Amino acid sequence: FVDKTSIHFYLPDQDEVRLVITDASGRPVYQHKAQYLKGNQRIVVDKQQLGAAGIWYYTLYTRFGTESRKMISGGAMR
Repeated sequence: FVDKTSIHFYLPDQDEVRLVITDASGRPVYQHKAQYLKGNQRIVVDKQQLGAAGIWYYTLYTRFGTESRKMISGGAMR
C-alpha cells in the first residue's frame, strides 16, 4: 500500500477486536482496540501511523480466533 490500507474481517457476533502491527523484527509499532458489531468490518491504517515504508505483520485478535498477515508499504507512486 502507498498511503493507507484497510484490514477487512468478519465477526459472527459483536466482539472486542485488537489489532497489533509489528515490524520485521517483531517490535510492535501500532495497536488498535475497539468494539465491533457482528458482520463485515474494517480497520483503516495510515502509513504515517507506522512511521515509514517497509514490511509489516499484523495480527487481529478476537474471541473467535486470530489471524496474521504480511503487509508491504512503499513510497508514493509516480
